[in-house]
Amino acid sequence: MYPETSPILNFTVVDMHNPIIIGIADISFYPSGFTILNPTMEITPPAFPTIVKPFVTGGINVFTSNDLNITCVTTAAQLTDLPDGIWSVKMSISPPIQWNIEKSFIRTEILQQKFGRAFLKADLMDCNLSGNRENMKALDEIYFYIQSSIAAANECNYILAMNLYRLANTMLDNFLKGRCRGVTQTLWC
Repeated sequence: MYPETSPILNFTVVDMHNPIIIGIADISFYPSGFTILNPTMEITPPAFPTIVKPFVTGGINVFTSNDLNITCVTTAAQLTDLPDGIWSVKMSISPPIQWNIEKSFIRTEILQQKFGRAFLKADLMDCNLSGNRENMKALDEIYFYIQSSIAAANECNYILAMNLYRLANTMLDNFLKGRCRGVTQTLWC
C-alpha cells in the first residue's frame, strides 16, 4: 500500500449545545510536507446569503451571527441565535477546483432547546402516573420527529427533513401551551 500524497478534505459539524454559535471541524487528511494554501469555507445559512471565511486547518472553527454577516453587533450579548434549517458548507484549499468538499445538513439547535424546555415542563415527579405517561409519550413522539428530520437531511431528503422539523416544532408549541397530551392527540394539534 502506498502512502497518500494528495489531501483528502473532510469536515464535520460539531454539536456546540449553543444556538448562537456553529462549530465546523476540519477533519481532513493533509499529507506530510503538503503546503495548504487559501483554506476557505463558503457557509450558507438558511435564508441568508453565502459568506466566505478562512478556516483553521485541523481544528474546530466557530462562527457567530456576526461572523456570518447575519448581525453586526458590538457585544457578545447582542449576538442572535443562528437559524435552524438546511445549511450548506463548502470547504476548499487552493486550487479549489481540485480540492473541495461540500455538504448540506439540518441544524436543529433551537428546536432541541425548545424540546428541553418542554421536557422540563412535564412534571415527571408528579404523583399522577397516568398524566406522566401521556406527557412522556408525547415527548417521545416529538423527539422521534426531530431525529427523523435529522435522518432525512443526512440522506439528502431536505423537503422531508423540513416537513418533519415543522411537525415537531408545531407539536412542541402545542405541548408547551398545554393543548396536547398523549400520542394520538399530538398528531392532530
